[in-house]
Amino acid sequence: MTAVPMQHVLALAAMLFVLGMAGVLVRRNMIVMLMSVEIMLNAAGLAFIAAGSRWGQADGQIMFLLILTLAATGFEIHGSWRLFGFERAVHLHEASGAGLVLLTVFTMFWHVTTGEGRQFVPTRRNFAAQVRFYTSGIFRRAPHPEIPGPDNKFNPIQRVAYFSLLIFVFPVQIAAGVLYLGTPLWPGLIDALGGLRAVALIHTAGAFAMLSFLIVHLYMITTGDSLSSNLKSMITGYVEHPQP
Repeated sequence: MTAVPMQHVLALAAMLFVLGMAGVLVRRNMIVMLMSVEIMLNAAGLAFIAAGSRWGQADGQIMFLLILTLAATGFEIHGSWRLFGFERAVHLHEASGAGLVLLTVFTMFWHVTTGEGRQFVPTRRNFAAQVRFYTSGIFRRAPHPEIPGPDNKFNPIQRVAYFSLLIFVFPVQIAAGVLYLGTPLWPGLIDALGGLRAVALIHTAGAFAMLSFLIVHLYMITTGDSLSSNLKSMITGYVEHPQP
């Protein structure tokens, strides 16, 4: 069987992403907008699958399937659509959440033991320059104020975003999910937090925060020298720098 070239898969992922973004920006129907977001998630997932297949690593496929399942079942639990049936959606949501937590624990362990966790620590260096670049310079094709490298993989704004996600949003999301799942075990704690409804609102707010982060992240992928250059760099780990 002839393998599909990776460039073709990335091109399809880019087209799916643009299609999903158009649905979010143009349509005003909430169901259509949620379906468009799912298409954007599929685009990102397809790129991860291509990378995993190319380098023989299943991490991308597993992460994609877990996130996609969490998003689809979460919307169904909230009554946005019917896909699996409520009871099955709940079971899938719980299982996917547990799998994602387990995968995250191993990922965090790797970052701590290898020292790569320092890449996420926020810094004030070039922060103002990075804000000017994202608000105006990027539309004038100005040079990027930060050149990524092995010891400096993220710019100052990316560091703040990732740090907030890993230290605040994600732990709160996991804690709210665990409380929701084990409601009969911690009734006093849940009451202290304002009841089950408050816990559900916190969990939902965390889900939308993560979804917003992903959408913005997907948009930023398209702001490179070409539509797929940033995506290719994320997958291959190599960044092309213009010759001086």
